[in-house]
Amino acid sequence: MKITFLSVGQGDCTVWQDGSTTVLIDVGPKTREGYDAGERIVLPKLRKMGIRNVALILVTHPDADHVGGLRAIRRRFPMAKVVASARFKEHGEMLWWLKEAGVPVGEVVWVEDRSRVRFNRTSLEIVSPEWAPGLNDNEGSLFVRLESGRSSAILTGDAFLATEERLQKRLDWRAQILKVGHHGSRTSTSESFLKSIEARWAVVSCGRDNRFDHPHKSVMEILRRHVDVFRTDMQGDITFEAGPEGFAMNQSPWNL
Repeated sequence: MKITFLSVGQGDCTVWQDGSTTVLIDVGPKTREGYDAGERIVLPKLRKMGIRNVALILVTHPDADHVGGLRAIRRRFPMAKVVASARFKEHGEMLWWLKEAGVPVGEVVWVEDRSRVRFNRTSLEIVSPEWAPGLNDNEGSLFVRLESGRSSAILTGDAFLATEERLQKRLDWRAQILKVGHHGSRTSTSESFLKSIEARWAVVSCGRDNRFDHPHKSVMEILRRHVDVFRTDMQGDITFEAGPEGFAMNQSPWNL
Protein backbone atom coordinates (compact mmCIF):
# COMPACT_ATOMS: atom_id res chain seq x y z
CA MET A 1 0.00 0.00 0.00
CA LYS A 2 1.33 3.43 -0.87
CA ILE A 3 0.44 7.07 -1.47
CA THR A 4 1.95 9.19 -4.24
CA PHE A 5 1.70 12.94 -4.59
CA LEU A 6 2.13 13.50 -8.31
CA SER A 7 4.07 16.46 -9.66
CA VAL A 8 1.48 18.01 -11.98
CA GLY A 9 2.62 21.63 -12.03
CA GLN A 10 0.45 24.22 -10.28
CA GLY A 11 -2.26 21.83 -9.13
CA ASP A 12 -3.05 18.66 -7.23
CA CYS A 13 -3.32 14.94 -7.88
CA THR A 14 -2.79 12.33 -5.17
CA VAL A 15 -2.83 8.57 -5.77
CA TRP A 16 -3.72 6.10 -3.00
CA GLN A 17 -3.05 2.45 -3.87
CA ASP A 18 -4.23 -0.46 -1.74
CA GLY A 19 -3.70 -3.70 -3.61
CA SER A 20 -5.61 -3.49 -6.87
CA THR A 21 -7.79 -0.62 -5.60
CA THR A 22 -6.80 2.94 -6.50
CA VAL A 23 -8.28 6.23 -5.30
CA LEU A 24 -7.45 9.60 -6.86
CA ILE A 25 -7.83 12.78 -4.85
CA ASP A 26 -8.05 15.55 -7.46
CA VAL A 27 -6.91 15.05 -11.03
CA GLY A 28 -4.47 17.79 -11.98
CA PRO A 29 -4.91 21.18 -13.68
CA LYS A 30 -6.21 22.36 -17.01
CA THR A 31 -5.20 25.81 -18.18
CA ARG A 32 -7.21 28.40 -20.07
CA GLU A 33 -4.94 27.76 -23.02
CA GLY A 34 -6.11 24.14 -23.02
CA TYR A 35 -3.09 22.39 -21.49
CA ASP A 36 -4.57 19.31 -19.81
CA ALA A 37 -2.33 17.82 -17.12
CA GLY A 38 -4.75 14.91 -16.77
CA GLU A 39 -3.99 13.84 -20.32
CA ARG A 40 -0.36 14.95 -20.52
CA ILE A 41 0.93 14.10 -17.04
CA VAL A 42 -1.46 12.08 -14.86
CA LEU A 43 -2.46 9.33 -17.31
CA PRO A 44 1.13 8.57 -18.43
CA LYS A 45 2.21 8.38 -14.79
CA LEU A 46 -0.69 6.09 -13.87
CA ARG A 47 0.27 3.80 -16.77
CA LYS A 48 3.88 3.77 -15.60
CA MET A 49 2.66 2.87 -12.09
CA GLY A 50 0.80 -0.10 -13.55
CA ILE A 51 -2.64 1.21 -12.58
CA ARG A 52 -5.35 -0.38 -14.72
CA ASN A 53 -8.42 0.56 -12.70
CA VAL A 54 -9.49 3.51 -10.56
CA ALA A 55 -12.29 2.98 -8.04
CA LEU A 56 -12.90 6.54 -6.86
CA ILE A 57 -12.10 10.04 -8.06
CA LEU A 58 -12.47 12.56 -5.24
CA VAL A 59 -12.87 16.15 -6.40
CA THR A 60 -12.11 18.39 -3.44
CA HIS A 61 -13.62 21.50 -5.09
CA PRO A 62 -14.28 22.85 -8.61
CA ASP A 63 -11.12 24.89 -9.23
CA ALA A 64 -9.39 24.16 -12.54
CA ASP A 65 -6.08 23.23 -10.89
CA HIS A 66 -7.81 20.39 -9.01
CA VAL A 67 -10.56 19.18 -11.37
CA GLY A 68 -9.18 20.17 -14.78
CA GLY A 69 -7.97 16.67 -15.66
CA LEU A 70 -11.34 15.02 -14.98
CA ARG A 71 -12.35 14.54 -18.61
CA ALA A 72 -9.16 12.71 -19.53
CA ILE A 73 -9.14 10.57 -16.39
CA ARG A 74 -12.82 9.61 -16.59
CA ARG A 75 -12.52 8.68 -20.28
CA ARG A 76 -9.67 6.32 -19.41
CA PHE A 77 -11.45 4.97 -16.31
CA PRO A 78 -15.19 5.20 -17.11
CA MET A 79 -16.19 2.95 -14.20
CA ALA A 80 -14.58 5.21 -11.59
CA LYS A 81 -17.08 6.81 -9.22
CA VAL A 82 -16.77 10.59 -8.91
CA VAL A 83 -17.14 11.92 -5.35
CA ALA A 84 -17.73 15.60 -4.53
CA SER A 85 -19.20 17.86 -1.87
CA ALA A 86 -22.99 18.22 -1.99
CA ARG A 87 -22.39 21.92 -1.34
CA PHE A 88 -21.37 22.17 -5.00
CA LYS A 89 -24.28 20.15 -6.42
CA GLU A 90 -25.73 23.23 -8.14
CA HIS A 91 -22.46 25.12 -8.51
CA GLY A 92 -21.97 26.40 -12.06
CA GLU A 93 -18.28 25.53 -12.38
CA MET A 94 -18.71 22.07 -10.88
CA LEU A 95 -21.58 21.33 -13.25
CA TRP A 96 -19.49 22.59 -16.19
CA TRP A 97 -16.57 20.32 -15.36
CA LEU A 98 -18.87 17.33 -14.91
CA LYS A 99 -20.56 17.99 -18.25
CA GLU A 100 -17.22 18.39 -20.01
CA ALA A 101 -16.13 15.05 -18.56
CA GLY A 102 -19.40 13.34 -19.52
CA VAL A 103 -20.30 12.58 -15.90
CA PRO A 104 -24.08 12.77 -15.25
CA VAL A 105 -24.91 14.72 -12.10
CA GLY A 106 -27.03 11.81 -10.92
CA GLU A 107 -24.04 9.45 -10.98
CA VAL A 108 -21.89 11.61 -8.71
CA VAL A 109 -21.58 10.55 -5.07
CA TRP A 110 -22.47 13.81 -3.32
CA VAL A 111 -21.17 13.95 0.27
CA GLU A 112 -23.68 15.84 2.42
CA ASP A 113 -21.72 15.92 5.66
CA ARG A 114 -19.55 12.93 6.46
CA SER A 115 -18.99 9.65 4.68
CA ARG A 116 -16.90 6.56 5.41
CA VAL A 117 -15.76 3.97 2.90
CA ARG A 118 -13.80 0.77 3.51
CA PHE A 119 -11.96 -1.27 0.92
CA ASN A 120 -9.23 -3.88 1.33
CA ARG A 121 -7.23 -2.58 4.31
CA THR A 122 -8.12 1.08 3.81
CA SER A 123 -10.52 3.25 5.77
CA LEU A 124 -11.47 6.41 3.87
CA GLU A 125 -13.25 9.28 5.64
CA ILE A 126 -14.62 12.25 3.69
CA VAL A 127 -16.03 15.40 5.31
CA SER A 128 -17.88 18.17 3.51
CA PRO A 129 -17.53 21.51 5.34
CA GLU A 130 -20.26 24.11 5.56
CA TRP A 131 -20.37 26.30 2.47
CA ALA A 132 -22.83 28.65 0.78
CA PRO A 133 -22.94 30.53 -2.55
CA GLY A 134 -20.94 33.73 -2.29
CA LEU A 135 -18.13 32.17 -0.30
CA ASN A 136 -14.81 31.34 -1.92
CA ASP A 137 -14.89 27.86 -3.47
CA ASN A 138 -11.80 26.94 -1.50
CA GLU A 139 -13.83 27.12 1.70
CA GLY A 140 -15.94 24.19 0.53
CA SER A 141 -13.00 21.85 -0.08
CA LEU A 142 -13.54 18.27 1.00
CA PHE A 143 -11.46 17.07 3.94
CA VAL A 144 -10.11 13.56 3.38
CA ARG A 145 -8.43 11.12 5.74
CA LEU A 146 -7.07 7.78 4.55
CA GLU A 147 -5.83 5.09 6.90
CA SER A 148 -4.48 1.59 6.49
CA GLY A 149 -3.08 -0.05 9.59
CA ARG A 150 -0.67 2.48 11.08
CA SER A 151 -0.34 4.44 7.82
CA SER A 152 -2.46 7.58 7.50
CA ALA A 153 -2.75 10.84 5.56
CA ILE A 154 -4.92 13.97 5.64
CA LEU A 155 -5.75 16.15 2.62
CA THR A 156 -7.65 19.43 2.87
CA GLY A 157 -7.87 20.71 -0.71
CA ASP A 158 -7.58 24.50 -0.69
CA ALA A 159 -9.42 25.05 2.60
CA PHE A 160 -8.67 28.30 4.42
CA LEU A 161 -7.38 28.69 7.97
CA ALA A 162 -10.80 29.16 9.57
CA THR A 163 -12.19 26.02 7.93
CA GLU A 164 -9.15 23.98 8.94
CA GLU A 165 -9.43 25.11 12.55
CA ARG A 166 -13.21 24.62 12.72
CA LEU A 167 -13.19 21.13 11.26
CA GLN A 168 -10.19 19.98 13.27
CA LYS A 169 -11.96 20.97 16.49
CA ARG A 170 -14.84 18.77 15.39
CA LEU A 171 -12.86 15.87 13.95
CA ASP A 172 -9.69 15.81 16.06
CA TRP A 173 -7.87 13.91 13.31
CA ARG A 174 -4.30 12.62 13.51
CA ALA A 175 -2.12 11.43 10.63
CA GLN A 176 1.46 10.74 9.67
CA ILE A 177 1.23 12.82 6.49
CA LEU A 178 -0.40 16.19 5.88
CA LYS A 179 -0.99 17.28 2.31
CA VAL A 180 -0.51 21.02 2.88
CA GLY A 181 -3.60 23.07 2.04
CA HIS A 182 -3.79 25.46 -0.93
CA HIS A 183 -0.33 24.61 -2.28
CA GLY A 184 1.37 26.19 0.73
CA SER A 185 -0.46 29.51 0.49
CA ARG A 186 -0.56 31.66 3.62
CA THR A 187 -4.37 31.33 3.52
CA SER A 188 -3.94 27.84 5.02
CA THR A 189 -1.99 25.77 7.55
CA SER A 190 -1.84 27.54 10.89
CA GLU A 191 0.70 26.37 13.43
CA SER A 192 -2.03 25.24 15.83
CA PHE A 193 -3.69 23.17 13.09
CA LEU A 194 -0.40 21.53 12.14
CA LYS A 195 0.47 20.73 15.75
CA SER A 196 -2.94 19.22 16.43
CA ILE A 197 -2.55 16.72 13.58
CA GLU A 198 0.82 15.52 14.95
CA ALA A 199 2.08 14.75 11.45
CA ARG A 200 5.61 13.58 10.77
CA TRP A 201 5.70 14.69 7.14
CA ALA A 202 4.11 17.43 5.06
CA VAL A 203 3.81 17.55 1.27
CA VAL A 204 3.40 20.74 -0.76
CA SER A 205 2.06 20.35 -4.30
CA CYS A 206 2.79 23.36 -6.51
CA GLY A 207 4.41 24.40 -9.78
CA ARG A 208 7.98 25.58 -10.01
CA ASP A 209 8.34 29.37 -10.13
CA ASN A 210 4.57 29.78 -10.02
CA ARG A 211 3.05 33.28 -10.10
CA PHE A 212 1.27 32.81 -6.75
CA ASP A 213 4.47 32.60 -4.68
CA HIS A 214 3.51 29.12 -3.45
CA PRO A 215 4.59 27.89 -1.01
CA HIS A 216 4.65 31.06 1.04
CA LYS A 217 7.73 31.72 3.16
CA SER A 218 5.70 32.06 6.37
CA VAL A 219 4.06 28.67 5.85
CA MET A 220 7.38 27.00 5.13
CA GLU A 221 8.76 28.42 8.36
CA ILE A 222 5.85 26.92 10.31
CA LEU A 223 6.26 23.56 8.59
CA ARG A 224 10.01 23.39 9.16
CA ARG A 225 9.52 23.83 12.90
CA HIS A 226 7.39 20.71 13.19
CA VAL A 227 7.71 18.32 10.22
CA ASP A 228 9.88 17.15 7.37
CA VAL A 229 8.72 18.90 4.20
CA PHE A 230 8.53 17.54 0.65
CA ARG A 231 7.79 19.64 -2.44
CA THR A 232 6.62 18.42 -5.83
CA ASP A 233 8.00 21.50 -7.60
CA MET A 234 11.52 20.75 -6.41
CA GLN A 235 11.48 16.96 -5.96
CA GLY A 236 8.97 15.60 -8.46
CA ASP A 237 6.59 12.82 -7.44
CA ILE A 238 6.62 12.05 -3.72
CA THR A 239 5.85 8.44 -2.70
CA PHE A 240 5.43 6.95 0.76
CA GLU A 241 5.39 3.16 1.15
CA ALA A 242 3.43 1.53 3.98
CA GLY A 243 5.17 -0.82 6.38
CA PRO A 244 4.24 -2.58 9.63
CA GLU A 245 4.95 0.58 11.64
CA GLY A 246 3.25 2.95 9.21
CA PHE A 247 4.49 4.91 6.26
CA ALA A 248 8.20 5.00 5.50
CA MET A 249 10.16 7.45 3.36
CA ASN A 250 13.62 6.89 1.93
CA GLN A 251 13.89 10.22 0.10
CA SER A 252 15.45 13.18 1.90
CA PRO A 253 13.04 16.00 2.74
CA TRP A 254 13.37 19.37 1.04
CA ASN A 255 13.99 21.23 4.28
CA LEU A 256 17.23 19.43 5.13
